[in-house]
Amino acid sequence: MFRNLAANLVLHERIETTDAKAKELRRVAERLITKAVRLGTVAYTTQDQLSESDNAPISIIEFVDGPVSNKAAADAAETAPAAP
Repeated sequence: MFRNLAANLVLHERIETTDAKAKELRRVAERLITKAVRLGTVAYTTQDQLSESDNAPISIIEFVDGPVSNKAAADAAETAPAAP
């Protein structure tokens, strides 16, 4: 299951999955990045949504360019305007 999630994360660079899967996938993806010597890290953010099938919390997991220490830093990086 995590092999497919990791493959989709690499392919699409951003996927939406349950919170529990996103937390575990982050560990798997970090190892893949380390082995591939790719710069960047994986960040996940929680949303205020629930899965329709089992009411599990939904999260977004995506690649980011640099290390992200917490959710506020990730949100700030996403909403910051591009430098001219």
